[in-house]
Amino acid sequence: MHELYPAELLAHARSSTYRKVVADATSQSLLHHPSCGDQISYTVRIKDGLIEEIGFQGAGCMLSQAAASFLADYLHHRPQAAITALGDEDFLQLLNIKLGPTRATCALLPLKAVRRLLAE
Repeated sequence: MHELYPAELLAHARSSTYRKVVADATSQSLLHHPSCGDQISYTVRIKDGLIEEIGFQGAGCMLSQAAASFLADYLHHRPQAAITALGDEDFLQLLNIKLGPTRATCALLPLKAVRRLLAE
């Protein structure tokens, strides 16, 4: 597996400081991918347009869970606008991985869940 995924992504899969629920969250979202069973939920505390605290919970394949942790790390302490500015291709480039359409769906599930925060 270490040959398929970059070391940073594997580190996120093994351990994440962001696998938590933010107790005083200002927003939350839950997204489930019915065809593969992956599930991601985010809780965030946003203050003055800044993502002050972020956490995720989830279940599913290594890629979706590692991408969820990676995204939380990327967004922590960034402006809320960073969520809308991050496109699908941008995120896949940040992950530093080439994926086919099926696996890209797994990797992009966390980004879609975070975008849902803005819609609610």
